[in-house]
Amino acid sequence: MKKFKKLNGLDIFIIVIIVIAVIFGAYKAVNINRNKGTGSEASYIDVEYDACVERVRMKTVDAVNVGDLLYDDTTGVCIGEIINKECYPYMEPEISENGEAVLAQEPNYYVLKITVKSQVIDKEDGYYLNGVVEFKSNSKMETYTKYAQPIFTMLDMRFV
Repeated sequence: MKKFKKLNGLDIFIIVIIVIAVIFGAYKAVNINRNKGTGSEASYIDVEYDACVERVRMKTVDAVNVGDLLYDDTTGVCIGEIINKECYPYMEPEISENGEAVLAQEPNYYVLKITVKSQVIDKEDGYYLNGVVEFKSNSKMETYTKYAQPIFTMLDMRFV
C-alpha cells in the first residue's frame, strides 16, 4: 500500500483553482436564464394591436371571442387578450360583364379582424410581445385560442 506524500504549495493552489471553477460554473448554470434577453432595466409597455385573418368560415368567426387569450403557436406564449372582434364579408376581385374589375362577395367566407391588448418590451431589434414573441407588422403569425387556431396577419400596434 502506497502512502500519499505531503501536499506542496503547487498542489494546494491547483486544488483551490479547481474548487473555484466548480463553484463559478454552478453559479452560472443556476443564473444563466434569469434575465435572458430582457436586460436589467427592461420594462413592459401596454399596447393594443390589430390582427386580421381573411377568407374564414363563420365557424372560425364564432370560435374567436372577446375575452379569449391569444397564444403564439410556435412558442406557446400568451400574446394578449382579445378585446374587440369585427367580422366583414370576404370580397374577391372579379371581372364584370362589361370588363371592369369589381369586388364581389364570396358566399360563406368572412374577414375576421381582432384587437388584442398586450404588453411589449422594446429591445434593440424590435418589440417583443410579453418579452418573447417578436411583433412584425404585416407578417403572418400562427396563433391559437381556446377553440380556434387561425393564422393572423399582424396589422398595427398602438401604445396605450
